[in-house]
Amino acid sequence: MGKIDVDLLVSSMKGATIMKSIQEENIEYDKFVIGLAHKVQEIQQDFNKLSDENKIRFENDVTRAITAKGIVGVSEYFNQWK
Repeated sequence: MGKIDVDLLVSSMKGATIMKSIQEENIEYDKFVIGLAHKVQEIQQDFNKLSDENKIRFENDVTRAITAKGIVGVSEYFNQWK
């Protein structure tokens, strides 16, 4: 095997490692999105059980958080529930 063949083999192996890493990242992302979708569905179901007054209260709280602080505010709002 010549030097060019070895370089090609090493390059091919690096490419395969990078592809595997990208696939693993995609799988991790897909799992996260699916999990998030399930949680959103659970929240929607719980929200639907609230009284009309509490639904309005929740919507107002979320709107205030988004308006005041944007996404960071929403994140902080939800973190206080933990």
